[in-house]
Amino acid sequence: MRFFHLGLTFLFLFLSAHFTFAQEIKTDHFILHYGKALSDADAQKVLSRAEYYYRNIADLIGSAGYSKFWTWDKRVLITVYDDPEAFTKETGQPPWSNGYVQFDSRVDLTKSIATFRQSENFSDAILPHEISHLLLHDFLGNTAGIPLWFDEGLAQLQEKDKLPVAKTIMKALVSKQRHIPLSSLMPMDIRKEKDAATIKIFYAQSLSVVDFLINKYGKVYFRDLCLALKNGKTFESALISAYPGILGSLSDLERQWMQSVK
Repeated sequence: MRFFHLGLTFLFLFLSAHFTFAQEIKTDHFILHYGKALSDADAQKVLSRAEYYYRNIADLIGSAGYSKFWTWDKRVLITVYDDPEAFTKETGQPPWSNGYVQFDSRVDLTKSIATFRQSENFSDAILPHEISHLLLHDFLGNTAGIPLWFDEGLAQLQEKDKLPVAKTIMKALVSKQRHIPLSSLMPMDIRKEKDAATIKIFYAQSLSVVDFLINKYGKVYFRDLCLALKNGKTFESALISAYPGILGSLSDLERQWMQSVK
């Protein structure tokens, strides 16, 4: 598997028709639909991991204080198809896709994650990555001002073993001044990029910068950043207000991050 998820297609749809499954189980924040290829024990493990990631991400971005977030009829639906063929047929996704998320910014509409029975990659990579995307977008509401690198960096942070790889990549790149300048990273839409090397750098650097924002100064500052974004501030304005006297500009962030990577 490549460093990032080429197989993840993000769809922003209003409604969906769900395939009929033999089994359904629920937890506080999720509903799981699955068929014969997934055992009941494995299904319980999927939901247990989903709740674990939910708690971690909600605590990180500050949505944990919203007591009814993703509860009851607002729970997120996780659908696990029996095989890639069923997944492709029922979702309309291309054969190379291994999962997708579906959501609408209006909180009353269904949010869902779909995939198929596959390797442990789902529980350790796809599931936490997609929960992060859904939770961040749902919490912030209008995400038009959120740079894609921030969204992708936070999502990757939840994936098992991803951070050490990113750190190794960025240490080599920063030492040679081959990283992406933050001013260029801010407006970058990696979905339109064709160059594989640029794509790899984008994902590694996004993860590295988000990790720096959290682990250098702590979760409280990061939660303040997310809250400022939720309240409609631009990213740079949110950064300055959330890290007062610490980060006075995007240039400050880039300089301090680079120093931490070397």
